[in-house]
Amino acid sequence: MVSFPSIIEATLNKTQPVFTINPVTSPTNQDSQALSGTREAMAAITAACNTATVGTVSYPTETTWNIALTNLTEGANAITLTARDAAGNTTVTATIISLDRTVLKGDINGNGSIDLTDAVMAMQILSHVTPAQPINKKADIDGDGKIGLPEVIFILQRAVDLR
Repeated sequence: MVSFPSIIEATLNKTQPVFTINPVTSPTNQDSQALSGTREAMAAITAACNTATVGTVSYPTETTWNIALTNLTEGANAITLTARDAAGNTTVTATIISLDRTVLKGDINGNGSIDLTDAVMAMQILSHVTPAQPINKKADIDGDGKIGLPEVIFILQRAVDLR
């Protein structure tokens, strides 16, 4: 029997997968945040954070990903993200989400900013109407332990950059 050598052609893929992270909210006063971005088709995304709970990565489409982070700790939370393609190539990147629970005076709804929503909530409280959102009573600006007219005036002044 005569044997002939076989020719095997192979392509070696050493190209790192491309992926992105959408902008994160940082600093934030919320202890959870969703991360999302784009990815090379079929690349697997993993996330690690020593100071938060990392959820399961989901893939809404062939080229997008998202993940929930919960239980962020006060201060900087470093998140490392890795993309791995079918050939085993990896790309690693990182982002930081800073949690700052310092109470922002005038932030009635506790979302980390002072805006007209806070003014509306303060006016509802003044009118004895319960706002739909929870009230951050620590947003009191004059130390009387209440949300009242001084807070409304302060918030409206902040909204038009007078403070």
